Amino acid sequence: MKCYSLTKIPKSLTIVGAGVVGMEFCSIFSALGSQVNVISTTDRILNRVDKDLTDKLEEYIRKDGVNIISNTRASKIERVDDNTLRVYGNKGDQVVTVDSEKVLVAIGRKPKFSKHWFRKCRGRG
Repeated sequence: MKCYSLTKIPKSLTIVGAGVVGMEFCSIFSALGSQVNVISTTDRILNRVDKDLTDKLEEYIRKDGVNIISNTRASKIERVDDNTLRVYGNKGDQVVTVDSEKVLVAIGRKPKFSKHWFRKCRGRG
């Protein structure tokens, strides 16, 4: 899903990744009325942020109706019908499935510049 090119708010959204970017979009789409599911490979959201803070934040997010599925690694996405995508995840020995209208993958980041650009900025290129 390219969330910047959406023409309507999805009724439901599954976000793969519970880092800063994933949780930012979780907040946005939840506030806009989407039913949001978040799949996290770790035991909590924003695992690089202070645990006391993220525990409280997760409590508020869950009260808003967001479904957080922790300790789960997404393994496959398939189209079920015209309006439904299914995300499969592995949670230990268990297979977890989540259905939604749209899926946003928010894992990993890559810089948009080359090594050459970086050297040039440092005066070496």
